[in-house]
Amino acid sequence: MKRSWLTGCLVGVAIGAVCFTTYTTLHAQNAPVTSTPVAGLDVVRVFNQYQRQLDLNEELTQIRAQLESENTSRRQRIETMQAAMAAMDPQDPTFRGKRDELVRLQVNYKNWADLAQAQMANEVAVWSGRVYEEILSATRAVAKNRGLHFVINLDPPFQSIPDNPDAVREQIFARRVLFSDETVDVTEAVLAKLNADYGQQPRTKMMNIDLSMTPGG
Repeated sequence: MKRSWLTGCLVGVAIGAVCFTTYTTLHAQNAPVTSTPVAGLDVVRVFNQYQRQLDLNEELTQIRAQLESENTSRRQRIETMQAAMAAMDPQDPTFRGKRDELVRLQVNYKNWADLAQAQMANEVAVWSGRVYEEILSATRAVAKNRGLHFVINLDPPFQSIPDNPDAVREQIFARRVLFSDETVDVTEAVLAKLNADYGQQPRTKMMNIDLSMTPGG
C-alpha cells in the first residue's frame, strides 16, 4: 500500500509539473510584448526640412546659376573664335597664333569645368556628412531626454508599382521597419531641436566654392 501510494504521489507530481510547464509556455506565448524604449525617426524628412539644409540648397542654387553663366560665357568665346578661324585663310600669318589661342581656351575651359565639378562634389559630400552628424547629435539628445535606448530610421512609405515586380521586390527586401506607431515618432522633436540650435547661430556662407580661383581662359 505504501509503495502504491508513493507511486501515485510521484505520478501526480510529474503530471502536475507537465501541466505547469504547459501552462507557463502557453501563457508566455499569449502574454503581451514587454514595452521597449524604442522610437522611430524619418531621416529623409529631417534632411529635407532642416533649416541648415534648406540654406545649403539655396546656396547651391545660386552657385549653379553662377557656374552656368560662366560656362555660357566661356563656351561663347570658344565658339566665336572657332567661327572666326573657319573664315580665315590657313596661309594667313596670324592663323597659327589664333589656332594656339583657341587651343588654350579649350584647355582652360576643360580644366575650369573639371575643377568646378570637383569643388561642387566635395562641398556637397562634406556638408552632407556634417548635416547627418548634427542629426545624430540632436537624435541622441532627444533620446536621452525621453529615456529611449534605440532610435531607428523609418522606412519610406511602401509603393506598389504596377508591371514592375523587380522594383516591388527591391522595396520589400530593403525595408527594415514593418510597423511603427505614430506615438513613438520623434521626427518632430529632432527637427525642432535642430532648427532651434541652428537658429541661434549667425547666418554665414557655408559653401566654399570660389569661381575666381578656377583656371582662367
